[in-house]
Amino acid sequence: MLGVCFTLANFDPFHRSTVDNLQLLLLCREADFKHFGHEKVFSPVISDLKELERNGLNAHGNIVKATVFCISGDNLGSHNIGGFTENFSTCHYFCRYCHITRSELDNLEHQAPIRTVQDHNDTVQEVQNGDAREVRGLKFNSVFNSLAFFHVCQLGLPPCIGHDLFEGVVASDLAIYLNYFVKVKKFFTYSQLNHRVRQFSYQGSDCNSTPSEVSEKGVKLGGQATENWCLLQLLPVIIGEKITDTENQVWQLTVQLKEVVELICAPKISVPQVALLNVQIRDYLEGKERVVSYTQTETKASLPHSLPCIDTEIWPTNAVMDNVVRKQAFILQKMCAKKTKFQKCMSNTRQEPPVATSIPTFRFLFCTFIGGEELHSFPC
Repeated sequence: MLGVCFTLANFDPFHRSTVDNLQLLLLCREADFKHFGHEKVFSPVISDLKELERNGLNAHGNIVKATVFCISGDNLGSHNIGGFTENFSTCHYFCRYCHITRSELDNLEHQAPIRTVQDHNDTVQEVQNGDAREVRGLKFNSVFNSLAFFHVCQLGLPPCIGHDLFEGVVASDLAIYLNYFVKVKKFFTYSQLNHRVRQFSYQGSDCNSTPSEVSEKGVKLGGQATENWCLLQLLPVIIGEKITDTENQVWQLTVQLKEVVELICAPKISVPQVALLNVQIRDYLEGKERVVSYTQTETKASLPHSLPCIDTEIWPTNAVMDNVVRKQAFILQKMCAKKTKFQKCMSNTRQEPPVATSIPTFRFLFCTFIGGEELHSFPC
C-alpha cells in the first residue's frame, strides 16, 4: 500500500513533526501504482497543488497560496518519486544529489558535480530521445517537477537522517567500535555494556527511546533510529569510566561521530556551522581510514562498507544554507509512526472493508475525535 501524508511547514517544528498533524493525502495499492504509473496516480494531487499555487485558498478574507516545500521519504521512495535509479547496489550513478560514481567513492578529495535543474532537464531529454532506460542515474522526469516552485534537484528530496544516519552510519560504525572495545582493548564485555544500558536512569524523552541490547554477533546495532541516537548520546556517561585510554583513536572516533550527529540534529544551525560540519565530517572519514590498519580482522571487512554512507548521505547538508530544508529530514520519523498506526488498522480490519476505505475512515474519525468536533457522516 502506497501512502502519502503531508504537514504544513509553517507550523513550529514541535507541532510540524507530531503524528497528529500529519494528514493523510493519498492511498494506492502498490500493484495499481505500478500498473497505472506516476502520472495517473498523482494527477489529482498535482492538479490541487497547481490550483493552490495559482489561486490559493480564501482564509477569512485573505488569499493564502501554497506549494510543495519538499518530499520526505527513505532513499528508495525518494528515488522512485524523483525518477532516479532504485538500483543502489550496482548502478554506476546512484546518488540523487550529485554525479558521483561508484569508482569515486573511496576518494575523499573528489568533489562530484552537483545535479542542477538545467543538467536534470538535459538528462531528461537524453532519456526521452535515446534508447537507454536511464542516463546518469535518471530514468524519467518526476511529475512533481511540473509545479511552479518545486524541483527534485533543488533539494526537494532531502535525506532521511532516521534511515541514513541512525539506522545506517551510526548503527554500523558504533557496532564496529563497540566490538573493538570489547574484543581488542577489553575495556568491558557485552554483558557489562548491556547491564549498564538496562540499569541506566533515563530521563525525559529518552525514556521512550531506551537503547536496545547490543548483540555480540551483530554487524549493526539492532535498535530503531531513536534508540541508536539515544545510545550514542549517552554512551560516554553509560560506559565512559571503563575507557581507560581516552586517547585511543577508536574512542576519539566515537566522540567525533557523536559531535557530528549533535551538529546535524541541532535545533538551529548557522552558515559558519555548516562549514564546521563539513570539516568535522572530513576529519571523521579520514580518521576511519587510519583506524582500519589496527582494528581486528572482521572489523576491517566491515569498515570500508560504511565509509561511503556518511559521505554520500550527510554531505548534502553542506549545500543547505536554509536550516528548514535540513530539518525536514526529521519528519520521516513521524511518518514511520503514522505508518505503524495504519498497519494496526489494516491488521484489525482483516481486509473487510477494503483497506483503501477503512484507513481513510479511521483517519477521519480520529481527526474528528482529537479536534473535539461532532462526528459527521463520511462516505464509505
